[in-house]
Amino acid sequence: MDEIQNLPDGHVEFMNRAVQNLIETECFAEHLSDINEQGPYRPDLEAAAQKLRGAEEILQTRGEPILPDINSLREMAEGLGIDLKTGVLPENIRSILIPAEGNARAGIFLAAGLSVQEACFAAGHGIGHLILGHHFSATDPMSSHESCKEYLKNEYDANYVAAALLMDARILRDDPDIDIHDIDITAEKYNVSYETAAQRIAALSDIDMYFLKIDHSGHILKRYIKTDGFVDWLNIRKICNKWGMMKAVAIKSKRCFVQKSILLDRNKKILDTLYFASKYIEKKGEKYAVALGCKYSEADKLKGFVDNLADIEVSMRSCPNPKTCELRLCYSSFAPV
Repeated sequence: MDEIQNLPDGHVEFMNRAVQNLIETECFAEHLSDINEQGPYRPDLEAAAQKLRGAEEILQTRGEPILPDINSLREMAEGLGIDLKTGVLPENIRSILIPAEGNARAGIFLAAGLSVQEACFAAGHGIGHLILGHHFSATDPMSSHESCKEYLKNEYDANYVAAALLMDARILRDDPDIDIHDIDITAEKYNVSYETAAQRIAALSDIDMYFLKIDHSGHILKRYIKTDGFVDWLNIRKICNKWGMMKAVAIKSKRCFVQKSILLDRNKKILDTLYFASKYIEKKGEKYAVALGCKYSEADKLKGFVDNLADIEVSMRSCPNPKTCELRLCYSSFAPV
């Protein structure tokens, strides 16, 4: 594998695609609201991914479902007129995407040294960008509100297509070897990250799921949350440091931090009870937590976290600073912890 001397002029994807420079902007707040409104399941992007895999005999081959690997993704790209190559790229660059122009084919250049998991997702992500016809601008996403929103939307959509390619809904829902709600087992079998598996489960589950991703400071990076009358989800950008997700970050445990939260209204009347499982993840310099949750009445479907739901005590106490809290998350003087 030779080092690419003259980098192709294309869309650069960096190793750490953190949006740290964008999380305080209005465009990021609007982006969170947009994906929250669309919900975790996107029929348009599912259709795009299934169309890509439609040419394969993916549902049954000798009675076994086919799971994509880098070779099958390379063949898929080839059929789409996309060259998928691996080479030595500058440090911290994960891939470079080249849209088709004139008679020139589109291309995806992956950095050598990526793990199989990283290479497969990067390839799927690049294919997603190219088949969705995303416009790649040399303009800094921070240069305007509209360019910021377009950048965030395109990255989210490409991520969704990548996950749908690697975890085909038709296979995952009917997989006899796993319980779709067991994040660790699902991630291991399909060779995807914990975050990707959790997000895919939220999209395909037959129960309403809560999904949150935060950075180590509590800033919300992704969310699918139904308005529950307890927290002003659509206007918050950072979670309370008393919540279970922040505890998962604080203890940096590889095991899930489970939480049972009673939600109260302004008059301290019980609205609902929720169950959350939060996990701290540290990966290539990124530190964050992912949480998957649901109503407590359906929590027995979430596998792999606790053996007995009855062992989880209710986590709730009076907010220590209800009048001075800058976040103003709760509609009552109580917060789940």
